[in-house]
Amino acid sequence: MKKIIILLALIIMVFPSFAGAASQDDIVMMGQDAHVAAGNVLSGSVVVIGADAVIEGHVRDSVVVIFGNIRLESNAIVDGSVVSVGGSLDRKEGAQVGGEQVSLGLGDINIGHLP
Repeated sequence: MKKIIILLALIIMVFPSFAGAASQDDIVMMGQDAHVAAGNVLSGSVVVIGADAVIEGHVRDSVVVIFGNIRLESNAIVDGSVVSVGGSLDRKEGAQVGGEQVSLGLGDINIGHLP
């Protein structure tokens, strides 16, 4: 029960900040994977719900994935934080993260990918 409360608190904190601040420089996906290719620079954030994010390029803000996985390839650069809730975080050697790195697994709770 404690994990569910933590998850709900995180979702409530994350959604309003991205809903009002999302711009064309952000990638916000629900149920679809997000990919920042090698050599690309994204000046905003990556937010994914119910799918995965693969970062090979440069993200100038944060990467947040809820109920999905984050893969940071060896040439990935994330200036902000990397947060995975209910999924996994795979950071290859050489990947750079300027902020916090948080991975919150939910144990037996598994939502899976959205349809």
